[in-house]
Amino acid sequence: MKNRIFKYRIVGIAVFLFELLVLFLFGFGTYDSFIEFSIDHIFSVQSFIFLFAVSVLISAIFSLILILFKSRKAILYLNINYILILLFFVSGYINIWIKKSFEDGDSLKFFSTLSIMSVFLFITNVFRSKKVQFLEIENIGKHKD
Repeated sequence: MKNRIFKYRIVGIAVFLFELLVLFLFGFGTYDSFIEFSIDHIFSVQSFIFLFAVSVLISAIFSLILILFKSRKAILYLNINYILILLFFVSGYINIWIKKSFEDGDSLKFFSTLSIMSVFLFITNVFRSKKVQFLEIENIGKHKD
């Protein structure tokens, strides 16, 4: 019996490609934030962005590895990754809201990001494989060579 994470192969491919996109985007964002990171201002907004981007990058790497090896823990790490990304964008939106520096496209960007992440969170949890793998009842306790 094959070890499957999702019911349908297309869902697995879509989630894998989306995780690759997240890995590249947050990898670039981590690199960009690392350039602006300084030890002198450890409690600044740039340090917070850098640490958040690193955590999303690490969770995306773990998610991709677990998807490639078809581990059952992949769903858990995908959910953690999606929630971290949602928290990242919600905190950025709150930061914009507090500073009152709205632009015309900010609400659209936030809504589109929120809807895409919600769709992938929904797809990941609804289309996961729920097959329980039982041992053959006749072979329990018997030694097979």
